[in-house]
Amino acid sequence: MVLETPRFASGYAALFNTLGFVCETHMLKPFKDRVEATIRFIESVSEFPSAHATKIVSLRKQVFAQSLTQVKFPLKWELDSTGYDVVPFSGYKAKYKPSEVSGLPRLYYDKNEPWQREIKFFNNYKVVMEVQKPIAYIIPQAWKKIVSLLELNGVKTEKIKHDTAINVVAYTIEDFKTTNNAYEGHYMHSNIKTMKKRVDINFFEGDYLIYLNQDANRFFNRDIRASCTRQLFCLGIFDAILQQKEWYSDYVFEDMAAQILKENASLKEELKQKQIADTSFAKNAWVQLYFVYKNSPYFESSYRRYPVYRLE
Repeated sequence: MVLETPRFASGYAALFNTLGFVCETHMLKPFKDRVEATIRFIESVSEFPSAHATKIVSLRKQVFAQSLTQVKFPLKWELDSTGYDVVPFSGYKAKYKPSEVSGLPRLYYDKNEPWQREIKFFNNYKVVMEVQKPIAYIIPQAWKKIVSLLELNGVKTEKIKHDTAINVVAYTIEDFKTTNNAYEGHYMHSNIKTMKKRVDINFFEGDYLIYLNQDANRFFNRDIRASCTRQLFCLGIFDAILQQKEWYSDYVFEDMAAQILKENASLKEELKQKQIADTSFAKNAWVQLYFVYKNSPYFESSYRRYPVYRLE
């Protein structure tokens, strides 16, 4: 059983405590058969909620109420192979024959040899990552497009009324991988590694404050996390933070870097140890200068810093 994450319609519906289905009729089947199969499916799934409407509505209200006080929210799951159901399954014997296209062996199913047996159905997943719910998240108004997307999905926001400095937890993107080809209009990021740090950030009147006391709790907690699979950062919507925009002129910064090292003995020692440990680093003047720059007050603090801050 494939884990239906929120990129699937059914996984998205689940974040709002809603029963969701995806009806997939095979594209190579005749159109008439596909339409009729879809009609039968709709009729079938309509019967159950009609017969159990009161219970479904009651359970949904209970889950929404629970999510308001929920302390931890799951982010990632993996298959639990220790438990399974046994279900009856019908099929045809798999065989191979020469392909009329390539001449090589091709798979086909022999309808003259049907079979029926019980098979293991792995339909349970276990949580392998969860997040502690903060008091709220803060998103700078420069990212209004992101906030608009969240609001379209029912997330309720407030605006900060006065300029103020707030101590928050900030995340920096340390590493990630990107696909070579687009997927549904996006070059997807994966294997995302983050580093978190408490920092004082100057927020401004109009920046967005999002409290975690609303029906969209499950959706928001999952979709806004940088390390989640198939969420906003993975889709490339925050890619502007991945470009370093501020640099330096080496002939100007040389003297400044020397002064920085004079005033920072630990940084000077760290530079020395890197020169000893890495010969290629020791032979590259630009890399060494950049190392000092990156550890100086002049370095661009917003570079790779995820612009969604946790208020705890």
